[in-house]
Amino acid sequence: MLADLSIYLGVMLAGLASFLSPCVLPLVPPYLGYLGGMTVEQMSGKEGLSNAAWRRVVLAALCFVLGFSTVFIGLGAGASAFGQAIQAWKGPLSIAAGLLIILFGLHFIGHLGPPVRRRLAQAPVAAATAEVRDVEMERRIAHHRARRPADWGLVEAPVGLAEALRANAAKDVCLVVDCLTLWLSNLLFAGKAAAQAEAGQAIDCPLLAGETAALIETLPQLPGWITLVSNEVGWGIVPMHPVSRCFADEQGRLNQQVASVCDRVTLVAAGLPLVLK
Repeated sequence: MLADLSIYLGVMLAGLASFLSPCVLPLVPPYLGYLGGMTVEQMSGKEGLSNAAWRRVVLAALCFVLGFSTVFIGLGAGASAFGQAIQAWKGPLSIAAGLLIILFGLHFIGHLGPPVRRRLAQAPVAAATAEVRDVEMERRIAHHRARRPADWGLVEAPVGLAEALRANAAKDVCLVVDCLTLWLSNLLFAGKAAAQAEAGQAIDCPLLAGETAALIETLPQLPGWITLVSNEVGWGIVPMHPVSRCFADEQGRLNQQVASVCDRVTLVAAGLPLVLK
């Protein structure tokens, strides 16, 4: 009993010392004036405060203390009741929390995930645009085939990419176009664009314009998930050869048009993804 009394007395003395400290006591008059709607000049005038003003200040201070105390007492009582309720359900809550941690762990290691994610991992289709034109390209294609999982499907679309996507897109299928850069190169040489650039003429190639427009029009209408791989080739020096300059310009235009109709655009530099859109 004496120990409890000494604790309460110590708390009271600590509160009184805090109230009378130089950093708190000077703030009391303006604070009381604020509560009572009085200015410091009115409170410190020669005539002093009238009885009505004193009553207003005291009433405002009491209402503030009552409201402040009610809020904090209510919060404390609510927290105490919530804690007691949790304590009463400690066993079932511990089991639920353990199961939740197990589920998170299974998801983290890849054994549990959304159905869409599992379907995409099982049924991707690669839309390849490269053609074997020399020994180097043959080696590169073989390297891509070796890295690609064996259960992936394959569609070859060196020129008619929009048509190939329409024929193979489905609700639960992810098509990976690899890549737009080689597809554009095929269009330049399959049509008139490369020859026109070589001759210094303006580019007027129906094949290039038609296939590009068809792709941009088709992409938003396709079901499933479409992933397009492209390259940003305009960050280096300006190429000396006119066909190379034409290719760099057309690649930049193609990337901009494709990005404008895609829901998500990611730039990968040094193996690190940077979301642009």
